[in-house]
Amino acid sequence: MEIPDNANSHTTRIKERNIGEILDKVLTWRKYYNGYTDPKTGELIKMSLDEVAEKVGVPKKSLDDYLMQVR
Repeated sequence: MEIPDNANSHTTRIKERNIGEILDKVLTWRKYYNGYTDPKTGELIKMSLDEVAEKVGVPKKSLDDYLMQVR
């Protein structure tokens, strides 16, 4: 029986984040989701949680987990 190459390899995290960075990302994520006024046009802009997660650069699942831990 052949063992796949990745069966014995350890998974490493791509990036460790500190608490301040997490809070900043979560607050930004929720701010954009709840809506904000564009300073140039004065228009209210709302985005979906997935869109904002992509804009913030953190997966939505991670942001959800962080938010639950912060609460």
